[in-house]
Amino acid sequence: MVLLLLGVPGAVVRFSGVDVDPIVAAAVFGVGIIAGAFLLSWAAEVAQLDVSASLAIAVLALIAVLPEYAIEAVLAWDAGSSFDTVSGAVTTETSRVAANVTGSNRLLIGLGWSAVILIFWLKRRHALDMRGEMSLEIGMLAIVTVVTLLVFFMEQVHILLAVGLIGLFIAYLWLSSTSKVQEPKLIGAAALIASLPVRWRRMMVVFLFIFAAGVIVIAAEPFVDSLVETGE
Repeated sequence: MVLLLLGVPGAVVRFSGVDVDPIVAAAVFGVGIIAGAFLLSWAAEVAQLDVSASLAIAVLALIAVLPEYAIEAVLAWDAGSSFDTVSGAVTTETSRVAANVTGSNRLLIGLGWSAVILIFWLKRRHALDMRGEMSLEIGMLAIVTVVTLLVFFMEQVHILLAVGLIGLFIAYLWLSSTSKVQEPKLIGAAALIASLPVRWRRMMVVFLFIFAAGVIVIAAEPFVDSLVETGE
C-alpha cells in the first residue's frame, strides 16, 4: 500500500502544473519510479504461478530494466529531435543518450552481474553453476552478444539491427512460454499477493502491472528534465 501511495505524488506534480524545485522534482519522480519498479517485480514474481518459469524470468528481466528503458526512451527521443541531418553535428542531447546507455550497460555488466555471482558465493560458498538449467537463456545471450558486435563494425545501431534484436527477444519469449509451469518460492509482499484467491490474485497482478507501468511512464520524462535542470 505504501508503494502504491509513493507513485501518486509524481502524477500529481506532473499534471497539476505546480512549479517545483528541480531537486525536489527529481526526488519525487525518482521515488515514484523506484516504487513502480518494486510493484512490477512483485507482480512478475506472482505471475510465475500462471506461466512458465523461463517466461516469467524473461518478463521479470524486461520489467526490472523498464525504469531505465523509460528514461533512455526519453533521452533518445530528445536526441533524435535535436539531430541535424544536414550538418550531422553531435548535440548535447545526443551526448546524453550515449552516456546513459553506455553507462547503464557498464553498471549492469560490471556491477550487476558480478554482484549476483558474489552474493551467491557468499551464501553457498561454491560457484554458480547454470549448466543444464538455463540452457535457453545462455544460448540466446550468446547469440545476442555475437549480433551486438555488429555495432562495433557498423559504428551505429542500424534500424535493421534493432528489429533483429527485438525479433530475437520475441523468439526467446515464445520459446520460454513452452516450458513447464513451476510453483515459485515467494516471500514478503509477493507471497501475500499469491495467497489471495486465484481470481483476485490475477486481478491484483494485472492491476499492479498497469499501475506501476503507468507511474514509470508518467515520471520518466519529468525525472530526466529535473536531473538536467539540477546539473545546469
